[in-house]
Amino acid sequence: MNRKQQEAKKYLSQAFGLNQRIESKLNQIEELHNLAAKVTAAYSDMPKSPNRDGSRMEDTVCRIIDLESEINQDIFDKIYRKMTDLKKKEFMRTFIKAIELYPKRDDSGRIIKQISFKFPVYYNGCEGDTIRLLNENTVETVCLLARK
Repeated sequence: MNRKQQEAKKYLSQAFGLNQRIESKLNQIEELHNLAAKVTAAYSDMPKSPNRDGSRMEDTVCRIIDLESEINQDIFDKIYRKMTDLKKKEFMRTFIKAIELYPKRDDSGRIIKQISFKFPVYYNGCEGDTIRLLNENTVETVCLLARK
């Protein structure tokens, strides 16, 4: 086997291993979702065991969140970090609408003024499609003008 074939075989082996891990975690998530769906509203009204700090439902939901986070991290670590700069740029363009820059770097070294996304994002407790990265505190006022 030549070198390129060996590299391709190694890459495919890594991809296969990653795929198996993700499928295993997805199966666990599906099982946990099914378990969570079986719980009825009556369960939440039942008295809790004095020996436990949390409930099985709470543990199940936390486990689902942890597994989904692990899957996302695996995908990011294994795939994104191996992308070329051009592929990363294409990937970013799928969800970033625009990036507004300052004319020059400010005192803190910041050059990005705001980022507009193609979908709503949560930032500083608010939902919107734009993240403003301003140095100073701003106050915005909205007025309604009407003729009488």
